[in-house]
Amino acid sequence: MRNKRRTLITTAVISVGVSMLLLALAYTNYVDWGVRESLIHSSTGHFQVMTRDLAQKEEEKILQFGIENWQDLAGKISQLPRVKVVCPRINFSGLGSTGDKSTGILVQAIEPGKELTLGAEFIDRDAYIKLKAEPDGILLGPALAKLLNVKTGDMITIMTTTSDGALNAGDYKMVGTLSTGVEEMDKRFALISIPSAKALLVSDKVERLAVGLNDTADLPGAMTAAQSILPSHMVMKLWNEVNSDYEKILNFFFQMIVFLLPVLMIIVWFSTMNTVLMSVMERSAELATFRAMGTSRFRMFRMLFSEGIWIGIIGVVIGFILEILFAALINHAQIMLPPPPGNTVGYALQVRNTPGIFMFVGILTILVVSLSTVLPARRIFRLSIVRAIRGQ
Repeated sequence: MRNKRRTLITTAVISVGVSMLLLALAYTNYVDWGVRESLIHSSTGHFQVMTRDLAQKEEEKILQFGIENWQDLAGKISQLPRVKVVCPRINFSGLGSTGDKSTGILVQAIEPGKELTLGAEFIDRDAYIKLKAEPDGILLGPALAKLLNVKTGDMITIMTTTSDGALNAGDYKMVGTLSTGVEEMDKRFALISIPSAKALLVSDKVERLAVGLNDTADLPGAMTAAQSILPSHMVMKLWNEVNSDYEKILNFFFQMIVFLLPVLMIIVWFSTMNTVLMSVMERSAELATFRAMGTSRFRMFRMLFSEGIWIGIIGVVIGFILEILFAALINHAQIMLPPPPGNTVGYALQVRNTPGIFMFVGILTILVVSLSTVLPARRIFRLSIVRAIRGQ
């Protein structure tokens, strides 16, 4: 505390560095959680059950490798502990037409009631409720509805091949639009109910079963339980195996942290080392007097080392407090970020704190401060008592 300004600056540097690193990790944490949960609840489920042939081969016909008697299997899986809902899915392509305009479309058939249970707050509930209320309804991507020049209440014809390879067509009433968040997908995406798909495809099979759990943490136990009741020709795929976008997004943010972490820690390193080094140089006569009075080198080293450590501890604590305040401010500011390239929907800027990131940053910072203190504190072992007392 003899040089309050220098100590204050060093503490401030550590505090700001710690808080900024924590915010970066908390933002990455939020993106990790958000992408994972949104993919699970709006698309993949926690895991999917399908035939082994579908997982390993390409279908020549729609539902060639579909699940027969899927209601029995879905019933058994839904009775397992931790399982919240089992959603049947069918994916196929076809031609959407209004008579005046036609375009290729990608259709997904679902049971809207079960998707509402799976989706929670991650889906457009109003759109699914409309589809549930209209047995022969259809939801279109906003760009697809614009391309076909249709509005709610208009009729859409879907033409495709049946499970036997014959041509078939069905008329559906547009009940609304549903954005996938991906620009290119919105130009082709359509959603109908499972009963409508059965009539169109002339088949009682479904392509896969998406299983939703009470909590993502239940995944290992639920998969083990499901594996024990699956027939030998059935397999399971984890949500991140079904959709690979999650790994790509996490890799991007991991690279950002890998760049940011060394930069902040180098700043902390040199700031702390400079403070301790200046303290040793300015107090050379005092330290030499201690040595002349019989104080051991190791005791003096511990004194200087503890000074650096305390600066680090105080800086880390203040950094924690600053980050918590910044995080609360950001989470309540309702700042909207623009859509990523190729997407149509932006998302709220949020951060998600966990004890793990505080422990990681705190331990890492104290370790860096400790190492940066050792180097200047070692000068005490080379201190000449006579020259230091003379001020040389």
